[in-house]
Amino acid sequence: MPLRVVTFNLWGTGTPHRYRLDRGLLRGARADSPALREADEHRVWQRRAALLARALSGADADLIALQEVPSDLSRLEGLVADLHALGEPRYTMTTTGPGTVAGLAVLSRTPVLASRTFPVPGFGGFGGHPTALAVTTSAATVWVVHLPVGPDAVKEACLRGLETAAVAAPPDRPLLICGDLNCPADSPLMDRLRDRAVLVDAWRAGGGSDDALTMPVPEPTWRLDHVLHRATDPVRAVRSPALLGTDPDDDGQYASDHFGLALTIDIGQTVAHIGRG
Repeated sequence: MPLRVVTFNLWGTGTPHRYRLDRGLLRGARADSPALREADEHRVWQRRAALLARALSGADADLIALQEVPSDLSRLEGLVADLHALGEPRYTMTTTGPGTVAGLAVLSRTPVLASRTFPVPGFGGFGGHPTALAVTTSAATVWVVHLPVGPDAVKEACLRGLETAAVAAPPDRPLLICGDLNCPADSPLMDRLRDRAVLVDAWRAGGGSDDALTMPVPEPTWRLDHVLHRATDPVRAVRSPALLGTDPDDDGQYASDHFGLALTIDIGQTVAHIGRG
């Protein structure tokens, strides 16, 4: 069974203007973009939401894992409505809920059977989201995570903790871990994860280019965004890797300060499907 999976960091309510003003950095727009002068965050979100909807619609995904979801969930609801207006099949939306910080979400075409949050093992440092969102659908279970920016020792603890949790998780359906790991794909952290072979870097397994970088837009230098699958799950192949949101609008505004990542995972027969047979 093919399952098209997307992970995308939405950048919350970030704006190129505010990022340039507060940090002196170019983020989310070309250097010549009028967006660098646009101070109205609502107008910027409307433009970014249209770009996000276009990118996600083009991905034709079955499961979409989102990070840095705006804390005002009406914005995500509007984005989902935009997807439906573009002809996408109905998505079920599951989130970590409204709050004071940007959250996590899953959009699923397949029926959602259960959802929960749990603390990310070893979480600390700064940045990221302290909880993981676990959503079980009829096709797979997905854990959405956003690991801290640093330090590396904390990220190492998080990765090892997620590996341990993945081994202990029920084997009745494939387990995917999706999100912004704040670990460059070519870093020692990810090299060690691949060497331990508990989790598989689906992008590399599917032939995705090491030159495909996701952050920071507009001139990315790292691939921080990942889809991992449990090595023991019946994944037959990973194919059709692609980046999302790589085209700005006519004014040079991008959908986010990350590019999204999409790929197709071909899943063999699972315990859950055998049980239904």
